[in-house]
Amino acid sequence: PAGEIRVVGPLDSEQHKSYRLTVRLTDIHNDLDPAKRRSRLCDVTVHLQTLRKEPLVVVRTEAVWHPPAWFVAVLTVSGALLLAALGCMARTLLAWWHWGCSGHAREKTRAQPLQVALAAGGTSGLQLPQCSILRAQE
Repeated sequence: PAGEIRVVGPLDSEQHKSYRLTVRLTDIHNDLDPAKRRSRLCDVTVHLQTLRKEPLVVVRTEAVWHPPAWFVAVLTVSGALLLAALGCMARTLLAWWHWGCSGHAREKTRAQPLQVALAAGGTSGLQLPQCSILRAQE
């Protein structure tokens, strides 16, 4: 629920600091029949504020923060620990990536003879450690 109060002309804040108005509030959403709509008189006070004719210009600003020594020490130690943890994690990920890629390459070279044997139609003489072969029915 909202409404508007509009003025016809300019208001002089130097002459009057506030205005008191009596307005009629009508609930137009309650009933479509204008005779059955609820309404009431209400007093509204409007306080005027003087606006600056010239914009406020900030000439000089200064922000200084002098943290205590213990705070600087805590930040330094926690930063060093964070860098050490990130270094260890990076080393672990790089080692895992290196061994993971090498292992994948080894598995790929083991799979090539199996593919050749299957394409030739047999696996006799081919040693397959712990491997089960499923052939599609023809």
